[in-house]
Amino acid sequence: MKYNKMAKRIIRLTESDLVRLVKKVVNEQDEFDVNIPHYQFDREIGLVSLIDGSSRQVKKILRNLPSSLKYLALRNCDFADFDGIDMCSFNQIKNINLKGTENNFEEQGYECLSKWDEEGQYH
Repeated sequence: MKYNKMAKRIIRLTESDLVRLVKKVVNEQDEFDVNIPHYQFDREIGLVSLIDGSSRQVKKILRNLPSSLKYLALRNCDFADFDGIDMCSFNQIKNINLKGTENNFEEQGYECLSKWDEEGQYH
């Protein structure tokens, strides 16, 4: 008989332990935005914004978009690669601004997002 080397354990946490753990996770997520200049993240209004960012910075941001995203602005960045990003999963999205940023957004064929104007914004 083979035994599973990865034993499952049940850990009991007090309410204060759980609160401390949640705060730690939230703080780690908030640290994400400190490392990128010209990056703004406002949890209350659902805003993610980057101006003059590199392709690498944009990629990092796109891979970590919050589920509560309402407004995305990537202005004058090098390139925004939306390959593998399911923008339709952000059901609260109201505006996407990619002005001055080369991107492959339209090539992704997001059927849920179709109202683009000449300024490169979705409304």
